[in-house]
Amino acid sequence: MALLLQVNTATRTTVSKQYFEQMFNAQIIVTVNPANWEGDFRLWESMCTGALIFVDPVFVPHPFPLQDKVHVVFFSNSDREDLFRKLDYYRAHPQEARKIAVQGYLHAMKHHRTVSMVDYILRTAHLRRVALTEDSPQRLPNYTYTGQYLRYEAQVQEKNIKACHQPG
Repeated sequence: MALLLQVNTATRTTVSKQYFEQMFNAQIIVTVNPANWEGDFRLWESMCTGALIFVDPVFVPHPFPLQDKVHVVFFSNSDREDLFRKLDYYRAHPQEARKIAVQGYLHAMKHHRTVSMVDYILRTAHLRRVALTEDSPQRLPNYTYTGQYLRYEAQVQEKNIKACHQPG
């Protein structure tokens, strides 16, 4: 039987054993980004369970982005039927659901842990320092997904995101 109600009424200052038990027993978890901003711990908590994750699209570029039908399943949070169609599909195709869930778990463990964020910050700071002190572009480190790169990507994608309300 699917859980359709709020798991508990705990707040951000409370660690809820019931919440985590529900998460780790779930086969599919549906999460939505908070209104007026992107990103919260629910998505990443969900990713570490090994369940198939349904999430609304993420617009802001970030290192090693989640890919639809590879790591997660994106759904429109303004189209209830889209969500139900996709839920029905993956419930009827458990091998495909499991493949995406495992790929998502491995991707999150490889690229989206705290150590990954610290590495991103250090790469970004190092590239900035080298760019300010070196006079030769050939000496710049060959880092991927730095803050500088993501800022550039955000500027490139801004018009597309605003025009179509879809990830760039």
